Amino acid sequence: MIQKVPGYKYPNAHEIDLTCEALGYNLYVPKKVLQDIVYLNVYASRKQQPVYFRSFTELEEQYKNFLKSVIIIPVGTPLENAITTLKYFAATVNYRKMENMEEGFYDEQARNYKSDITSEQEELAIKLSNKNDIYDLAEILELGVKIASFFGIKDKEVNVTSQRMTSIKDIFSVRYSEWLKPLFKHKIVAKAFEIEREMENPKLSDTLIYCEDDTASMINNLKLLAATRWAVLNSKKDVIVYSISSTCIEMNSITDENRENYVFGSDFFKEECDYENMLQMLNMYDFNGEIILVTDGQNYVPNIKMNMKMNCVTNAANLRMRNLVKRSGGKYLIL
Repeated sequence: MIQKVPGYKYPNAHEIDLTCEALGYNLYVPKKVLQDIVYLNVYASRKQQPVYFRSFTELEEQYKNFLKSVIIIPVGTPLENAITTLKYFAATVNYRKMENMEEGFYDEQARNYKSDITSEQEELAIKLSNKNDIYDLAEILELGVKIASFFGIKDKEVNVTSQRMTSIKDIFSVRYSEWLKPLFKHKIVAKAFEIEREMENPKLSDTLIYCEDDTASMINNLKLLAATRWAVLNSKKDVIVYSISSTCIEMNSITDENRENYVFGSDFFKEECDYENMLQMLNMYDFNGEIILVTDGQNYVPNIKMNMKMNCVTNAANLRMRNLVKRSGGKYLIL
């Protein structure tokens, strides 16, 4: 929306993370919105009028008007000023809508979301969230789908490979178009056809270790918690469940036998989340598993090398947690 400022080097992702942490901004960091506000500050420091790209849609005009209403808060560098501005507007502005230039999931998509999911998945969302409101359910399901797709939480992966026939019974796997060709009978007798077979990917673990932060601060993130639980239950994999607070407690595991009626814990504890205890316990596993952690990221994260891939979904940035996740080969998602 705002034209790049000549001669100004925009900060990299690491510098942005450090500045957010230093200024105590731990919410969603919108790349496009942050960039525009940074450029606003650079133009202001040079006493120049910002150069806007032409707007075409009503949403773009609304975004342009928002940028024109931004209050420059001079606390330091253009980046520091911009992040301070994000903090200032965070309670009243939906940065996701602005960054994506969308009306958001809460309007038309909320009315149509039933066409995208099964009745079983809808019932599961209601069960996990205790919510029947269509807008709440739509938000939970949207978050759940994002979490599942981002982390690749799914059933056993199947590879489709081409192999030569091994038996006459494979005739039904031969393309029907081949049946009409003159040499069909000869090729069948010689077992000369290539057919497609589905094979499970042996590299993927069929077990997830799911850890959820059950400290009191997570009461403010019940939709994120419900969405992550929804994604984990829909994976159809065996799941080892941990409740994390000042201790790391293993709960009943999720298997095919109890998946349909599995009940997650509903208690929250007035304690800090002990990541160190959790990480050390998880490192005791000696199989090729994968970890999914849902947390609000408010506590100290020690520098521990993980023995397996660790993924984290959170609503707040924690630079040390992100670095630990990246070092393990996992993914870090802020929602």
